[in-house]
Amino acid sequence: MTKRKLTTTAPRTRSHAPKSLLIVECDSEKLARDGLSLAREVFEEARLLIPTAKCDLVQATTESQLLAEFGRRATKNARYDVVLLAGHSNADSLALARNAIRPWSVVARWLCPFHPRRVLLAACQAGRRVPSAALFNGIDSLQEVYGTPVLATQAQLALLKVLVYCLLAGVKVQREPLRFAQIANFALTGGLVFRQTRADLRSHGRAEAAAWTTLEDVLTALTR
Repeated sequence: MTKRKLTTTAPRTRSHAPKSLLIVECDSEKLARDGLSLAREVFEEARLLIPTAKCDLVQATTESQLLAEFGRRATKNARYDVVLLAGHSNADSLALARNAIRPWSVVARWLCPFHPRRVLLAACQAGRRVPSAALFNGIDSLQEVYGTPVLATQAQLALLKVLVYCLLAGVKVQREPLRFAQIANFALTGGLVFRQTRADLRSHGRAEAAAWTTLEDVLTALTR
């Protein structure tokens, strides 16, 4: 009598599971009035292009709405590999909701329970060093931050949308192709998109950090 060999299927780790995306549009009514609403478009396109991925969309106008949406997902232990955050911002803070302007350190605390690996910021000046540092310091799982260091229009953030789809599909963004895409995006739209990694943040000394801040100020002045 032969014994049947029992086999078990190990649960998939996060790295092997389908990628997941959370899109958060802050004060969506104001963004719609300003012609800057892109969350719904990215959400629909992401589901069409990467049907195996889990995609969630949060559009809120008040802070209580946003807190309720975040809390509902946090209680379910929801995790997202990629987060796209859209809203009005500057280098110091983000308008999370109507009459609720919060520093980037608070934004990091709100996103931390979802353990994102990559955060893309469709918001003015959100790609500067100060917002990135706040997010890295507040979210241990975070590996990369993408955003513009200057004021931007929706058209100028087109590259961010492409990056969302690539990251959600599991494409590893290489340095040289990204640089080419950044140059093409600037040539076509005048938009700037930077990538910052945790390793970049750690390797920059005070002098280099100050130099980057000065460069960001110059770029902001030139693109107004």
